[in-house]
Amino acid sequence: MLLFNRCLVEPILAGRKVETRRVWKRCLVKPNKVYTASTDYSRRSIFAHLYIRYVKRQRLGDMSDGDAILEGFSSLDEFRDVWVKCYGKDSWDPMLEVYVIGFRVVDVAATYTVYHWSKITTPTITMR
Repeated sequence: MLLFNRCLVEPILAGRKVETRRVWKRCLVKPNKVYTASTDYSRRSIFAHLYIRYVKRQRLGDMSDGDAILEGFSSLDEFRDVWVKCYGKDSWDPMLEVYVIGFRVVDVAATYTVYHWSKITTPTITMR
């Protein structure tokens, strides 16, 4: 499972965000595999399945505006501002190595909860 901030769901589903950068000690995904994309650890928050196209290492300081666009942002400055808001004011270290994960959406899971008078069911609708 890959976790994303709720504000990133729309750019992912629209195809504007096709990369993500992660600060991991070891890589947690493999290329040519499909992973769920979620906003938290609950099944109800799964919003898509992502095919991992590639995984590579990169220093934050080596990012370009083009890399930021693949992240779904209009510029490197915008990406950096969001990174700092998410991870703290001292988090932007140009020497920090991150995993760059390239992906594409393979299907969208519209998950919702249906309330019926005595029970709750959680169907998943998959659209292609």
